[in-house]
Amino acid sequence: KPEIISSIKPIDSLVRMISTGVNEVDLIIDGNRSPHGFNVKPSHIEKINNAKIIFYVDDKFEEFLNVIWDTCSDN
Repeated sequence: KPEIISSIKPIDSLVRMISTGVNEVDLIIDGNRSPHGFNVKPSHIEKINNAKIIFYVDDKFEEFLNVIWDTCSDN
């Protein structure tokens, strides 16, 4: 299972470039979805809860992360 999580496509592209061959990277918001108004699913919470490192822009741009931070265990 991936230990590295990226939030959105632009961040995901950068993370994949620097982690090629090291670890799998999993993307939270895939496709053409927008982080604005994104609906968090239990699977997203589980992914982040199991991740060792998470790459994202910030809590104001990706407000959906606040829901996840409030739900996740202390990681």
